[in-house]
Amino acid sequence: MSKASELIADSIIGQSFVTVLIAGKAYTIYPPVIKVICRAISAFSKVNLKEEYTRLSILGEIPVNTPYIINGMAALLAGNTRIWRWKKYWIKKKLQSATIKELNDAFISIIPLIGGDDFFAIATCAKSVTTMVAKAK
Repeated sequence: MSKASELIADSIIGQSFVTVLIAGKAYTIYPPVIKVICRAISAFSKVNLKEEYTRLSILGEIPVNTPYIINGMAALLAGNTRIWRWKKYWIKKKLQSATIKELNDAFISIIPLIGGDDFFAIATCAKSVTTMVAKAK
């Protein structure tokens, strides 16, 4: 089955998840709930990159910023469970053995699950409602 037909079949059936292979282990990620997104974004917000880098200077940033990326990815992979802290801890341990390419591929696969389209639609609608209510007649 081609990638496009898989996406269409999944959207019809209502399955929206991604399975990624990181450090020799397969993880299935479902669309995260708001609190999981907040946990991940909290970690990702600590990544500190300057505007311009050379190929050599970017290598110096790997040890500084990778823990934040791994922490955010682990939060997304742990999901919304009662024992998320425990799961996140063990997933972080596994992700430390991952390659940068594996982390990048997983991140690119997860981003569409988070997507800002739905949030943008809600925010736009809420703003419209407040504008309609606040208008003086």
